[in-house]
Formats: sequence, C-alpha cells, structure tokens
Amino acid sequence: MKHIVIDLIPLLSGGTNGGAKIVALNLIQGFQTFAKRSQTGHHPWRFTLLVAPWNVKELEVYQSDSISCHLISDLTQEVRSLSDLFKKMRFKLSKSSFFPSLLHRLKADLLFCPFSNPSVTDSRIPCITIFHDLQHLVYPQFFSSSELKNRDQYFKRMLKLSRLIICVSKFSQQSLHQYLKVSPEKTRVIYNYFQSHFDASLDSGNDRLHLLPLQNIQYLLYPANYWSHKNHGNLLRAYRIYIDQCTDTLPFHLALTGSLTEAETQLKIMVKNLDLDRYVHFLGYLDRSSLKWAWHHCKGLVFPSLYEGFGLPLVEAMSVCKPILCSKIPSLEEVGENACLYFDPSSPESIANQLLRFTLDHSLELNLINNGQVRLRQFQSIDTIEQYCSIFKAVL
Repeated sequence: MKHIVIDLIPLLSGGTNGGAKIVALNLIQGFQTFAKRSQTGHHPWRFTLLVAPWNVKELEVYQSDSISCHLISDLTQEVRSLSDLFKKMRFKLSKSSFFPSLLHRLKADLLFCPFSNPSVTDSRIPCITIFHDLQHLVYPQFFSSSELKNRDQYFKRMLKLSRLIICVSKFSQQSLHQYLKVSPEKTRVIYNYFQSHFDASLDSGNDRLHLLPLQNIQYLLYPANYWSHKNHGNLLRAYRIYIDQCTDTLPFHLALTGSLTEAETQLKIMVKNLDLDRYVHFLGYLDRSSLKWAWHHCKGLVFPSLYEGFGLPLVEAMSVCKPILCSKIPSLEEVGENACLYFDPSSPESIANQLLRFTLDHSLELNLINNGQVRLRQFQSIDTIEQYCSIFKAVL
C-alpha cells in the first residue's frame, strides 16, 4: 500500500486562497473515488491530510477509509497575508521536535503539495507540487516590492524541493519554461479536476438568501476576489458603456462576490461615480449555499480577468449550464475553447460590445451552453485523477 501525504496546512477559511482551494478540495474527493476503486486492484492507496488548527474542522469531513487527517496542533495563524503564513509555518516547523522527521514518522512514501510551496519536507521523501501561475512576473505593478520578493523566494523553494511539478494548463507550463527556465522533464500538465458543489437542488430557509438583492432581476455573475488582475475597474467602465447602449432593451445587472473589504470599498466609490448603483450589486463573500443560489439564478458568467493560470469559474459555469463571456487570454482560451464569447479585457469598449451582443442575440446563450457541456467532460473525468496517481507511482 502506497501512502501519500497531502500538505493542506496553507488552506484558509473563506476565499483567501482563491481557486487553488477549490482545486485542492476537488482533488481530495477525486482521490477518495480512486482509492475505493483501487482497493481490489494491485496498487491500493492511502492518503493523509496534513491540517492546521484553522482548517481542521473544514477538512475532517473528507475523512474516509482511505483518507485521514493529521493535525499539527502547535501552529498559530497570527498573520496578515499568505506569504506571512508560509514564513511563520516554516519557522514553527523548524523549531518543532518532530522536524524534519514528521513525514518519516508518518511512513510517507510521497509528499503532495496542492498549494505549491511545501510546509514541511524530508529529503528522503519525494515531493510533487502543483503550479498555478506566475502572475507577479507578468504584472509586477500589482504587487509591492516585499510581495515580489516573497513570491520569488516562494517559487525558488518550490523548484528546489519538488521532484516533479504538475502544471494546471499548457499555458502555466509554458510560463515556467519561459520565466524560470524550468526543464520540461520536470513538469507535467494535468487539467484541474472538477466536481460541482452546485447540484440542481436549492437549500430553503438559508438566512443569507433574503439578503441577496437579486430575486427578481436578470444578472451576470462575476465570482472573483477583488485582486488587481481580476480587472473589476475595466468591467465597471464597460458596464457604463453597455448600459448607455441598451436603448431599446433592458440590460443585465452585474453581481460581484469577493472578500477583500478595502478593495470592495474603492469599487463601490467607482460604481457611485459612474452612476451604476442601480445595476451593480456587491454580495461579499458567499458561503456555499448562497453561492449555489447565485449561480443558479444568474444569466451567465462574465470573467474579465487579465491573467489566469487556469480559470476555474469557467468550469463552474459549465457545470451549472450557464453561458460564459470572458477575456481572450491564452489560459481561458485553452480551458474554454468554443464554449465562450471572448473580449479584449484591456478594452472597456470590447467588453461592452460583447455584453450587448449577448443581450440582443438570444441564440448565443444556447450555443454557448451546449458547447460548454461538451467541454465540461474534460474536467470531470476520473481519468484526471488516474493521471495524478500514475505520476505518483512513476515517481515512487
């Protein structure tokens, strides 16, 4: 029996981790399914999740015959950012009595790190990491000098400690080769595995639902944190143009989700200055039930991001049969193929024109949905999990 230890210490509550958290949780579910299938085969698997006090409750629900949790109880979360968290974890772990023998004591055959940078390592245990993107090298203007330094150190550590790096797209793999000169032999591409959390049934009586100001209107959904590369500013400028163009038809409203309070405040000021208060709705961070409600009631996804390693909201939209309007950038074109209506994210006019086209051309919605259903099969196949386990086996 092969024992895989999965480092989930960096997983935080809420939406701080962005799409990387969804990727990690989907993989755990996929590993559960694969382990059940392989119990009668020649290569059974066992998984241990390394968890911290701040995420143990969220991750305990994934325990099963093949998956268990190991709590590192002396970690604390008195940090202001994810980079601070990694620094503090490494310091704590280096001072702990079990360092560096934790993996050895757990009898791990392999360490797997969905959040790229290993929290705990052992030179005797091979390490495989997931790589998402190098946004800080493409858009350094979105980061402070200290953030850029932390990210450089972060990726240097990932490259040094990883036996193999799994890239979430061909685009992310090419980025590693281009910017960090990583040898192709050290990388593999596996698209993100996706299991929808948004089934057709809707919870009733959720205390949050009555707060959603969307009960009786048609709206497009943009579920993204208010980071600079998510490009909310150009989307709002485009919405002003779009509203002005809708002279003979009712425009779709816009619903935004996100958990960064200061950035949200600045965007609310922008909405007021553009006189868009009636059309733009800030929903804050939504729990799973409320987000499911928002997905099922929206007319589609609008996704104007400037940079993505993969673009998980596209697959989420496909899973609930919603059309997609998104940026024409390499990663999103790779993921969405012909299931998206594309625009230039740097041009508010381009975004507005495609919003208007979608509003007026009712045949577009069905075509995009149908193409999305075909594309969705790529990301829901258990073959993706089998690719991971084949790589684990090869490395071992």
